[in-house]
Amino acid sequence: MTAFPYEHELAKKTRAFSWQTQPVRALGSGRRGDRPDVCRTHMGAPDARGRRHAGTYPKAISRLKSIWIVGAVGQKPVTDFLRPVKGIELRKNGTVAVDAHHQTGNPKYFAGGDCVNGGGKSSTRSRKA
Repeated sequence: MTAFPYEHELAKKTRAFSWQTQPVRALGSGRRGDRPDVCRTHMGAPDARGRRHAGTYPKAISRLKSIWIVGAVGQKPVTDFLRPVKGIELRKNGTVAVDAHHQTGNPKYFAGGDCVNGGGKSSTRSRKA
């Protein structure tokens, strides 16, 4: 679950989540799906950035009883305001391109955290310009 640690802890306390599952389809009408089908997931090996992604067991499908199905809310960096800054490159996903020292293509600017990794593992560095 890519979320801030406190968000993860709050979600665990509600006991209203089906952990390590991925929706396959929801039977019902509108947002009120009373029979969502889910498959079990497992955590894969870490990628080059150290982030683990969920894999699925597609044959392990089960049907849950639910009252509501809530679409997940994603997080993404707000970096469009950087487009006019000379030397700062934004990747297709909106994250800022940096070198190994978190320096952008403009030597006056450094970036870190969500605007570099898109909301994954937190990393920050700063330097006065």
